[in-house]
Amino acid sequence: MTWRLTAHSIALIVLLLLTAGCAPSINRRVPDGPWPWVPTEVSFHKLSRFIERDGVEQLSLRIEFDDADGDPVKFPGQILIRVTPENTLDQSWTYTYDLSDLQTNAEYWDHVTSTYRFELEIGWDDPPLPSNDIQIRISADSPETGPLTASMITWRGRG
Repeated sequence: MTWRLTAHSIALIVLLLLTAGCAPSINRRVPDGPWPWVPTEVSFHKLSRFIERDGVEQLSLRIEFDDADGDPVKFPGQILIRVTPENTLDQSWTYTYDLSDLQTNAEYWDHVTSTYRFELEIGWDDPPLPSNDIQIRISADSPETGPLTASMITWRGRG
């Protein structure tokens, strides 16, 4: 087999070599530390809402952790979720999760949305009206991140 370079193939090779240097450069900030992609922010995903499953009202929370680049990452620490209906400071519900446990972390991680999904049964004695604000706060802490917090207001019966 004999290789023969034609003017066409030489032009193609030169074009490929020239365009290889034209790719856009991505200037991403890489944080210092042993593992740079640690969570720096926590937020509630827009899919968080009250749902009804098998006739029982649940609060379906999707919690997202982002690194310094704004990309979703897993969180290896403790999470505390507090649910407080409007005008009922004495009536609130607290849920804790240890996501430093690998099995627990995997159980709540949703690969599709890159969020943690928690379905909480509130167990209202006297449920608030659908128009009443319900405040949800999250506090997350790990040795790698320090404290991260977020809050949101939602309502029952709204999706």
